Amino acid sequence: MMPLRCGALIKVEIKENHDVIIKSPYEMVTIFELLDGANDVEITPCPEDRLNPNKTWDARSLRLFPNESAVSEKQLNASLSFAKGAVQASLSRAAVEWLVLTANLTTLIQQINEMPFGVDEILLESLQISDDIDMPGRFTSKCLAQGQNTDFITRMSHWTYGEKEGCKSRYIRNALCVLGVEDLHSLSQYPNIMANKMLPEFDYAIVECVHEMIFNRTFLGQVDHPLDTEYYSNMVNVKYHKNRKRPDPSYVLNCRPRTIEWQQYPYP
Repeated sequence: MMPLRCGALIKVEIKENHDVIIKSPYEMVTIFELLDGANDVEITPCPEDRLNPNKTWDARSLRLFPNESAVSEKQLNASLSFAKGAVQASLSRAAVEWLVLTANLTTLIQQINEMPFGVDEILLESLQISDDIDMPGRFTSKCLAQGQNTDFITRMSHWTYGEKEGCKSRYIRNALCVLGVEDLHSLSQYPNIMANKMLPEFDYAIVECVHEMIFNRTFLGQVDHPLDTEYYSNMVNVKYHKNRKRPDPSYVLNCRPRTIEWQQYPYP
């Protein structure tokens, strides 16, 4: 977990092994300002085998709010909506404070952990779309109900279930392309904050070259690929969150982004 501070702006990055940051500190600050308090969490359907159907999943049964007087009756009577996504996420300061100071996740985590596989991909995603539980910076379950996944920009990765030719490095691990120096040009253009996965023992050059790129952007004023600010401000979850903060009578939830998602960028 990596916090980023800039004045009153604080975001927390949740990372795993072999995740490498591909944006400079200044770029990250700009990105988080454009997110405007919205959490960045991947949202896809949650498989039935990831949860114990014999458990109850409402806020009161989960003892989610120790101080019931501090939350609304609607929150107390809410049931969790379920989603799955990448472990990597970017959370607003308000969301982190809510998770630590308002909510008690002990029972929820214990129940999720009863299942044998992929339990780390459920917690934040489910809280993110549970409308009535109302975590700060949240999204909504309405897009998933329409069969539409929600993109995120915290992590870039390229899944491939075919031949190794689907990867520029020609190396696959656990259905993911292991990134090599051949990917540097592509990584410099992606809107994502970090990339997965890089293995130093396979190709240390890509790690070193990305670090040099970040150094040059940070200290030498290198502008090789300016941030596409429209990409971030037009993300579905960002526009939804902005409307929650500053309601616009003309706003209509559109679960399809206005920009081409990074997964559709040409690769390899």
